[in-house]
Amino acid sequence: MKKTNLGGMPPPSTRIEFEHNIFLSIEEVRYKIENEIRDPGLFHSIVPSLKKVKALPNNRIDLSTIDERIRLHSNMQNWMEMDFFKEAREKALKKSNENIDSDAGTSNK
Repeated sequence: MKKTNLGGMPPPSTRIEFEHNIFLSIEEVRYKIENEIRDPGLFHSIVPSLKKVKALPNNRIDLSTIDERIRLHSNMQNWMEMDFFKEAREKALKKSNENIDSDAGTSNK
């Protein structure tokens, strides 16, 4: 993945990275189906698009069958698993908890 200074979601830099991201989405859907986890938003938006994805004779993904929903969801899946995102989320939670603690301290006075 390309590194960006803007903190946004970096696009995949190679076809292999892109296919990896697609397989992350496939694994997520498979996991939720096998474990009977209900996620109506995911099943409504991603599953119909994933059903349209075709494989080439060499077992690679036919990129022309990937639509915007799958592309965005898959890239987001990979981005959320990156260390940068985890660190940003931890900082946001810490700051949120500090704000809650400071608000609780002022309401007790």
